[in-house]
Amino acid sequence: MSNRIMIDNTRYSLHLDHDLTNAAADILYSINGCQVLQVSFEALEIDNIHDEALRPFFGLIDFRIVNNSITLERILEILNQELLPSLEITDHKI
Repeated sequence: MSNRIMIDNTRYSLHLDHDLTNAAADILYSINGCQVLQVSFEALEIDNIHDEALRPFFGLIDFRIVNNSITLERILEILNQELLPSLEITDHKI
């Protein structure tokens, strides 16, 4: 699963690894001018795993910018600075 951001007017959605979601939400809550609308978790749909409890989860964070005190670019910079040290980089051979 890859992390990504989708832009829909002034509402943004972060799709993150389950482990990063709570940390990212805490960061977004602390940013002046950023309003977190919803934090949720969803199970990945995997054909050969029928028990939902065994499926891996990913997190969704919906947020919006509520004033001109911060830009989306600055929010992404802050998330990158704060979350990058917690990311483990691995080499996956395909």
